[in-house]
Amino acid sequence: MFRCLSLFLKKYIFRKNKKYGYTLTEILVALLIFAIIMSIIMIVLEVPTRTSNYLGIEMNATRELKSAADKIISILVFSKDATAQEFNSNISNYYIYNNNNNLYYKRETNDILLAENVNISATVNYINSPSILPKKYVELQLTYIHPKIQKSYNLTIPLMNSFTVNTSSISTGTYLFFELSN
Repeated sequence: MFRCLSLFLKKYIFRKNKKYGYTLTEILVALLIFAIIMSIIMIVLEVPTRTSNYLGIEMNATRELKSAADKIISILVFSKDATAQEFNSNISNYYIYNNNNNLYYKRETNDILLAENVNISATVNYINSPSILPKKYVELQLTYIHPKIQKSYNLTIPLMNSFTVNTSSISTGTYLFFELSN
């Protein structure tokens, strides 16, 4: 194919006149063909790079959400009680909250970063169950925020020590307050 193209260009387009060299038309045609070939090559090479960047962001989002979910589960699973609110009322020394699109765990006087670029929305549900089963469940929606992608992860965590809870409240908010078991 390239040999045929080369022969065609030499015979009909790039005829050398020994006296004058290449004509302006021949040079312009050669530059036009070169520009077309280079633009096709650039387009072909750009698509995998763009796809690779998007997949890298998607993978990072999944990793951040899964890591945040694992940390929250390990904190909440043996909690006794939980309440979700839209504002910080300091009803407990232990809570999970958002600050500048970062997810933090407040433990007494320390703020521990759980995940970057992750927001939380929590709902605490009460279920009237027998005394040996959990009565409260925390439903969380974690959302990864990025200019190119927004990905959500939903999970439900049973509060294993909530069988002693007598309050039947249901709450929703971005601050998740909880009471640790002794």
